[in-house]
Amino acid sequence: MQLIDPLSQLIESLAPTTEVFARVTAHAPWGVSEPRQDVCAFTYVLDGPCFLRVDDHLQQQLTPGQLLLLPRGAAHSVASGPDAECQDVDALFGGKSRAEVEQMVLGGDGEQSHILCGYIRFMPLHRHLPNLLTDSLPEVLILDAPATCRLGQLLQWIYAENADYRAGQSLMLEKMLQMLLLEIIRTLDTLPLNPGVLNAVNDRHLAPAMQAIMKDLCRPWHLDQLAGIAALSRSAFTSRFKKLTGLSCQAFIRHWRCQQAAQLLKLSDQPVASIGLKCGFQSSDVFIRNFRSFCGMTPNQFRYAANT
Repeated sequence: MQLIDPLSQLIESLAPTTEVFARVTAHAPWGVSEPRQDVCAFTYVLDGPCFLRVDDHLQQQLTPGQLLLLPRGAAHSVASGPDAECQDVDALFGGKSRAEVEQMVLGGDGEQSHILCGYIRFMPLHRHLPNLLTDSLPEVLILDAPATCRLGQLLQWIYAENADYRAGQSLMLEKMLQMLLLEIIRTLDTLPLNPGVLNAVNDRHLAPAMQAIMKDLCRPWHLDQLAGIAALSRSAFTSRFKKLTGLSCQAFIRHWRCQQAAQLLKLSDQPVASIGLKCGFQSSDVFIRNFRSFCGMTPNQFRYAANT
């Protein structure tokens, strides 16, 4: 049986859902502002002018075929130009269905723009946890996604699928948006990233070691074993792991165990002690100490916060 690769396991553990908020049609002058949100927001420019402002400190022209990604949902605005007046997204679209939003035409009578807006939301419990997927990404990412590349083709397909209702549309969009998330992450492999887990799952030496850790959560892993799986010496393995992820290997193992424990704390009523043992911690005290260090609260406090 084929093993699940570490990137697939990482994404599965975060239980993301990707949603298209709307296809937006606008004529200059137009502008829409959004506050900071607990999501990874994206905007794809199909055609026309689009000018980006982020937290009043970054301003940049987006060109057709570019994908804006805000991994931590930074406050931002998109507009027809640097001086266009912006309206709050809730004032514009609040209380309206997606169909109603897509029938709207924003702005005046100038040049036309078409954009696709959406969000990637991770399992709600993860607002209390470090996000091993997005923490290595910068606040703002702009990716080239022309119609000639796979990412651009997928975005164009999603835009077209949203245009008209057809039988099976919900399932089609669900699968395409899952593909979109993976294709975005694959595209990041070509960019210089901050130290983080994404660097390791794309590394030919570290990926097999990550896969082994994720597959066998409770095993008392030793560095010599993992270095052997990575086909590196112990010193080369520890140095490479720290350089690419920003964590020691043992710290990552603790983080991964705590992340899996967090899922069980939210989604099951199993006792805390049982969850700790199931996730590889030798005792309740060790589990509680590591979990508090990981997310700033005890397992019981987390279970209460994650379910309210």
